[in-house]
Amino acid sequence: AEYGEFQTYQHYFKRINLSAMAQLVKGPAKYSPYEWHNSNNKNFQSAETERACAERLQSESKRITDETDEITRFTQEDVNKKLAQRLRQLTFWKDEVHSQLFAVDKEIDTLLKHKAMLENSLEATDHPQSVTTSCLTYREGREGIDLVHDDVEINLLKEVEVIDGVRSVLVRTLEQTIEQVRRLRSAKYFLQLYQT
Repeated sequence: AEYGEFQTYQHYFKRINLSAMAQLVKGPAKYSPYEWHNSNNKNFQSAETERACAERLQSESKRITDETDEITRFTQEDVNKKLAQRLRQLTFWKDEVHSQLFAVDKEIDTLLKHKAMLENSLEATDHPQSVTTSCLTYREGREGIDLVHDDVEINLLKEVEVIDGVRSVLVRTLEQTIEQVRRLRSAKYFLQLYQT
């Protein structure tokens, strides 16, 4: 089968004219000098247009780059100023919190000293109250003509009233002092949270 195909091709090649084959394979077309100069001028003009476009693009790119650099520099300066201002504010408030903590500690110490003085003062009223109450009890234990409502009894009753009034003021002041110490300790706790 293969031999038969070869004979078919051989027969085909014999029929093809060799001169016709030479016409099928032609060399490149030749141009005149005028056509060559026109082509070069077109290429030159096209290159000039492309160069001018590239220069405009390069110029626009430089302008945009410079503008972006300026905006970036301005923005960076603004951000730096704001950060510096915020840092100063934070430093101020940190110092303020520290100062307030110191003041609160000092106030707590002062109140604790006053609390101790109030407790001592309250305790110091125990003896005079006890003596005055005992005197009034003994006077009430009298009988007959000795059971007199005189200046001594009036003064003893006034003394009990004064001592009770002083004790009442001392107790109220002591309660207020204890509450104030509690509030200051709470404030100190929150200030310490802000300090960290």
